[in-house]
Amino acid sequence: MEQEQFSSSLTPFSGNIENPALQDSLLLLYSTLGIDSSRLFDWSDGTVALAVDINVSLPTLGNHDGIDIQQVEPVLIVFDLKRYPTFAPRVFTDRLSFPKNQLAHLYIAKNDRPPAFCLVRGNIDDWYATKRVTDLVIRIGNWMRDAATGELASDSSQFDPMRLEGYSGIVIYDYDQIVEVVNKKQSFLENGNTAIALFKRTDDDSSYQFVKVITKENYSEISKEIQEAFKKEAEELRTDHFHIGYIVWSHDDKGNNQYLIDFPKDFKNLKVFCDEYGINLDEMENIIAEADINYFKGIPIIVAILRPKKVIGYDGNIEFSNHMMVINNSDKIEGKIKDEVPVKLFSHNQPLTQKMAKMISGATLNEEQSLVLGCGALGSKIVMHLARSGQKKLLLSDPDIISPHNMTRHALLGNQVGLNKATAIVKSLEQIFPNQKTGITAVEISGLIFTKADFSKHLKWIFDFTASENVFNELVNEPNLTTHNVCRANISDFGNLGVMVIEGVNRNPRIDDLQVYLHSLYHKKSKVCEWLKRENESAADNSVSLNVGVGCNSETTILADDVISSHAAYFSTIIKKQMENKSSNGKIFLNRIVDGENYGIETEIIDVEPFKVLAAENDKSWSIRFKAGIIEQMTTQVKKAGKKETGGVFIGVANYKTKTIHVTDLIDAPPDSKANEVCFFRGHKGLPEKIAAVRLKSGNQLGYIGEWHSHPHGPDGLSSTDMATVAKFKSEFDKEISPLPVFLTVVTPRYVLPFVF
Repeated sequence: MEQEQFSSSLTPFSGNIENPALQDSLLLLYSTLGIDSSRLFDWSDGTVALAVDINVSLPTLGNHDGIDIQQVEPVLIVFDLKRYPTFAPRVFTDRLSFPKNQLAHLYIAKNDRPPAFCLVRGNIDDWYATKRVTDLVIRIGNWMRDAATGELASDSSQFDPMRLEGYSGIVIYDYDQIVEVVNKKQSFLENGNTAIALFKRTDDDSSYQFVKVITKENYSEISKEIQEAFKKEAEELRTDHFHIGYIVWSHDDKGNNQYLIDFPKDFKNLKVFCDEYGINLDEMENIIAEADINYFKGIPIIVAILRPKKVIGYDGNIEFSNHMMVINNSDKIEGKIKDEVPVKLFSHNQPLTQKMAKMISGATLNEEQSLVLGCGALGSKIVMHLARSGQKKLLLSDPDIISPHNMTRHALLGNQVGLNKATAIVKSLEQIFPNQKTGITAVEISGLIFTKADFSKHLKWIFDFTASENVFNELVNEPNLTTHNVCRANISDFGNLGVMVIEGVNRNPRIDDLQVYLHSLYHKKSKVCEWLKRENESAADNSVSLNVGVGCNSETTILADDVISSHAAYFSTIIKKQMENKSSNGKIFLNRIVDGENYGIETEIIDVEPFKVLAAENDKSWSIRFKAGIIEQMTTQVKKAGKKETGGVFIGVANYKTKTIHVTDLIDAPPDSKANEVCFFRGHKGLPEKIAAVRLKSGNQLGYIGEWHSHPHGPDGLSSTDMATVAKFKSEFDKEISPLPVFLTVVTPRYVLPFVF
C-alpha cells in the first residue's frame, strides 16, 4: 500500500536556483538518482526540499525490535538557497508513519514539520565541508540501516537522549543535584510527585539558574527573600530576579524508552506529553493555580523521565525535558490552568562544577590544603588557572585591595575594584562555580600566617607569589615549615624572565638555596650571566643581595598583561604536575621571553641536588649551606696536599636576616701562597682580579665570602694563629659600609668545621 507522505502537502518550487553550488549538487542528484526537478518543493523562506527515495540494506533476520524501517524510505533533503554549501542540507523523513517515537537520533519536530535526522555526531556543517551531496545520500542510507539493526546508539549499554531543537532559552542546573531530588522524591507535599524550586533569572531574560529546593522548612524564608527582591525591582534597584519553578516525576519506577518528537506548545499538550511518561501534572497545576508566589510570569518546569539505562553523558538513568510556562493571573481559574497557556521548550546547561572542570582540564590535582601568598597580577592568574582546573583547598592571602590600575594585568575585572585581592578572587570563583563550596577561601591577614604552628601544620603546599623579600626571609627562617612543599615564583628581567623554584624533600634545597644556585650558573650559562648584569645595572642600590622580581602592583611598572599571562600559564602547568608527582630534588623553572624582531618563548628546567648544611661551630644561629660538590672539592685538595696544609677562598653570599651563608664555589689558593705541615698563608696574587670577575659576571650577586684551610695534623678547631687572623679580618671588615661576617672553615681528617664571627 502506498505510504502517505508529507511532501504531498508541499508546493512545487517554481523559482530560479541562482546559487551555482546548489545548481551543481541538484544536477548531480538528478542524474545519480534518476529523478528531475518535479521533486523540488518550497519548504520555507529561503529553502527548498528535494524528495528522494533512499534504498536501505535491511537485516536478513528482520529489523531490531520489529522497528518499521522499510527497504525504500522517502526523505526530504532541504537546501538553503543562499547559504549552501556552507550551511549543510538538513534531512527529514517524508513518511508520516515513520517510527519517530522509537528512535533516538531524530530531532524534535517543529513548526508542524516532520522530525529531522541526526546524521552525524558533532556539527553537520563541519562534516559536510569535506563531502559531496552524494556522500550525504550514502550517509542517510547508513543511518536507516543502523536504525533497522538497532545500532544508532554508539553504546548499547547506555540510553541515547532525545535530540532537541527550537529552544527558547536555557535552564541551568546540576544534573546530579536534580536527580537526587527525584530519586529521594523530595516533593513539597507528602507523597506527591512535585518539588518546588527557586530559580534566578539572568540579565538576558532567557536563562534561569537553579538555586535551591523549596521545602516547608525554608518556605517562609524564601518567600520573604523573593518579596524583598521584588520590592527592589519595583524601586528600580539592582536585584536578583527570582522565579518559582517545578520538578515533576512519575510514581512508576519502570524505565520508559519512548521518544516523543512533537514537543508541547501549550499547557494542554504538556499534560499529554507528561502523561505519555506516566507523569501526572494535577498536583503542580493546583499549586500554581492556588498557591503560586511568583511575581513574574515565567515558570520553569523540569520533567524527569525515567529511562531503562544510564543516559549518555550523565551518571544517572533520568532524562530531563525542560520547559517554560508563561502564565498570567487570568490564566488561573478554580485550581486549574487554561489549556492554551503557552509552553516553550528550554535546553539544559550543566553549570560548571569543580568535578567537571577537573575532567575537562584532564587534571590530577592535590586534595590537601595549600596556602597562596600574593594575589596580585601573577598570583591571581596562577590561582585562576588552578581553580579552573578544579583545584580545591586553596587558602588565599593578600593584604592589598584592587586598584583601578591593577586592571591592566590582574585576572579579575573592574567590578572588583576596591575589594581585597584574595576576597575578590574567591567571589569570582563563586560565580564561576555557582551554589558550590569551592574550598577556596580568603584568609585574614594578621602578620605572616604561615608562622603560626597550629595553622601551618595543616598545610601541604605554600606558594609565594608576593615578590617580597620580607616574605622570602620569613619562609626561609620559619621553624614550623619542615616537611612542607614550598614554591616561589616571580618575574624578572623587565618582564622577560619568569623564575619559579620548588624546594626539595624536607626543604632541601630551600628557596634561598635555589635562588643562589641559579645565580651561581653565571659562569656556565651566558643567558644567566647577561640577565644578572642587566638586573644589577637597573638596581637602585649596590647591596650584595639583589631583589630579583617585580611585584606588579606599581603603576610605574611597565609590564603587559599578555607577558604575565605567559609566565602564569607556564607556572600553573608546572605546579599541577608537581602537585601530582613531586620531585625529590629541588627544581628551577625558567620561562624566558625573547622579544626581538620575532617573539619567542624558551623554557628551561634545572635540577638541583640538596645542599650540605652545617651550623657554625662557635655560633649555632648561623647556618652554612654548601652547594653540592663543594665539600668534596675541599677534601680532594686536602688529600692532594698530603701532610701539608692547604686552603683557598669561598665564593658565595651572606644574608644577615636569615643568618645564612651560601657557598657556591671555590677559588684555589693563589700561587704566592705558602704552606707547610703546621701553617698555611694564603697569598694575594691574581685573587682580587678573580673575585672582581665573579662579581661582574654574577651581577654583584656573588663574591668573596670567606676562607678555608686544612689541619692535616689537627687541631679539630681554630689555632691561635687562626684566631689572630680572625681578629685581623674582623677589624678590616667592620670598617666596610656593608660589612661581611668573618667566615672561616677548617678541614681536618675527621671534620669540616665552619666558624662565623
